[in-house]
Amino acid sequence: KNLVLAGVGELIIQDRSLCSKQDLGTQFYVDEYSVKGSKTRAEASLDRLTALNPYVRITLETGAVTDIRCPLSEPANKNILKPLVDEGSSTKVDCLILTQCSLQKATLLDLFCRAYDIKFIYTDIYGTFGNLFCDFGSDFTVLTQDDEPCREFFIGKIEKINDEELLITVLGDRRHHLENNDVIRFTELNNLPVLNEREFPIRVKSPSELIIKTSIKDIQFPYSDGGIVLQVKKPQVYTFETMLEQLKSPKLMCVDFSEPEEGNLLHLTYLTLMRFNVETGRYPKPWDENDWNLFRDQLFTLHKLQMGNPIKINESLVKRLTFASQGQLAPLSAVFGGIAAQEAMKAITFTFTPINQWLFVNSLCRFNSMYRCVKSSKNS
Repeated sequence: KNLVLAGVGELIIQDRSLCSKQDLGTQFYVDEYSVKGSKTRAEASLDRLTALNPYVRITLETGAVTDIRCPLSEPANKNILKPLVDEGSSTKVDCLILTQCSLQKATLLDLFCRAYDIKFIYTDIYGTFGNLFCDFGSDFTVLTQDDEPCREFFIGKIEKINDEELLITVLGDRRHHLENNDVIRFTELNNLPVLNEREFPIRVKSPSELIIKTSIKDIQFPYSDGGIVLQVKKPQVYTFETMLEQLKSPKLMCVDFSEPEEGNLLHLTYLTLMRFNVETGRYPKPWDENDWNLFRDQLFTLHKLQMGNPIKINESLVKRLTFASQGQLAPLSAVFGGIAAQEAMKAITFTFTPINQWLFVNSLCRFNSMYRCVKSSKNS
């Protein structure tokens, strides 16, 4: 929906799953008539999506790229993946958004997208938490980082740290609002013409101090004769790894600085859910202690295989996430749908900084009272 409203050139939708009662709570365009009429979710959405924006071409693909086979060189994959790359007509999509797909199929599709320079986004919801993964290739250039005006500030003083570094301090008690690797340019420096109109990448020391690398000789420091620093925005190149590489060493976006390690725990929980699904063909049943015991064993097995820093496992949190993993929440679905559309727009317009590479959001804290109520009711 968001992509159509944003005005992309063409949108291909693929979903062979039949509409169910569960979809009524999370899918905007599924109604009771769609369920009774045995329509697929794609068929139920097509007409309403088309009505949103007549300038966007929307087509329905009846195949499924999730039928991809291993290895990628399998001859059958040529027809399966034709909606993504049609070698006969020399056309390909710019971005693939994948959801409700097994981890094995997702990693295969990501490798295929890599080979054809197709931006790849994967997202899904598991009860009260969800995830999103982006792979935009080994060299993805962002032309515009943001739409904020360039920062500028008056210089309080410039000091020499050593023969190769200078420390710039903001005048007064103000902040520079810059980040590591931002580029600045000096102007209106009195008695320091060697730095005037030159550009330097920076390293942030504090909110009011930054460091540049340059070798200046025969200049008396500290310098405090005024001047202005201007931020210079340049295209930035981002490097993404494949999904297969990121499963072991994930780059996680922190969304809750009060729980900086929660992303690692959610990633481990997600991997365990995928393994549980492969072995049983489903996610753990709600409030089923037997499923939890099996899940817990798999969780600690995967935890031992982690090559990075050990993760502190909050069993109480993981247990509650596990019990709810078969359901889906409409607000959480809307959030991740919106984020996925946002990242797709970044991918095809090369505008604004993308998520690099995993995003996990846990909304369980919003439902603690509900969990206690259900648990109390079950025990009684």
